[in-house]
Amino acid sequence: MEKLAVRRIQADEFEEMARIFKSELKGTGRILSNKYLLEKFKKFPEFFIGVFLNGKMIGAVCGSLRKILRRNFLVINELAVKSKFHGKGFGKKLVKAFEAAAESKYCEIRVGSVDKVVGFYSSLGYKPFLLIQYKKGAYSIGDFKDLKIIESYEYKEYKTFEVKQDKPDMKLLEKLRKRYPKAYFQYIFTKKL
Repeated sequence: MEKLAVRRIQADEFEEMARIFKSELKGTGRILSNKYLLEKFKKFPEFFIGVFLNGKMIGAVCGSLRKILRRNFLVINELAVKSKFHGKGFGKKLVKAFEAAAESKYCEIRVGSVDKVVGFYSSLGYKPFLLIQYKKGAYSIGDFKDLKIIESYEYKEYKTFEVKQDKPDMKLLEKLRKRYPKAYFQYIFTKKL
């Protein structure tokens, strides 16, 4: 009988977690550096959680605190499960454990999603919005007047919009990427705790 455990990652397990992220997220354009992850691990160890099968780590989730416009929320920075274990519910177990760790301190979790897994976060009750970001001067807010902008802010040389979406619309995303090639588009999912 296989033994399953979902628990906090210990310091001596950090490198294995980083290897899983590197191998499973390769090609997504979103692997964070080990230096960055280690910095977050030292600050927020309770939000580095692994799933272990017979004592071996097969997946992990990690997160940290983020502040935008005087609002604090928790961000899932990375989530990965070894490919041979995909589709068995381990990713959902990791997200649920992350939410449980967050509940007593935070009221909102956000996670950016690569296109191919937007349905995963929707299935867990996360609500989407579309993030649009570009360098100041590349476009104007008027270029996006047909979208339901719920928030806009600036950080350094970037202008950022959050656009209301009831559900992810991949055709709209593709259309926007073609129309505005100098902008970055990504679905962000949020859940109130």
